[in-house]
Amino acid sequence: EPQKVKVPAFVAEKMKRYKSALWMLSSEYFDTSSEVDSDELANWIDQNSEKFFRAWLDGYEVEEEPKWVVKSNRLYFTGITQLTAREPITYNFTTDENLAHVFDDKESAEKEASFFDGAVEQVEV
Repeated sequence: EPQKVKVPAFVAEKMKRYKSALWMLSSEYFDTSSEVDSDELANWIDQNSEKFFRAWLDGYEVEEEPKWVVKSNRLYFTGITQLTAREPITYNFTTDENLAHVFDDKESAEKEASFFDGAVEQVEV
């Protein structure tokens, strides 16, 4: 039995909208009108054409998106506390990786890390 391939969430979302690969390609990939936001999709298809067609033929699963944590001196960032607007912000940390705040995108994690010279690490969730 054929194995389902894994595709990114943005590809899976587009595939749900169409009845066939041909319809999807003609609407998203070859349409050069400004209302179609398919650059990311077109680039992915260019680099993964076999996987794209396998997904249509054999089915697909959505890839897990990478997750990120912030670490500082072997401690994991868990969040911030500010009881009132006049009090300073307190950054909270733990030694337990399972309690770390998990970011959905690297940019947000990097922004938070910049406030206390932390390091960003990708994690498996």
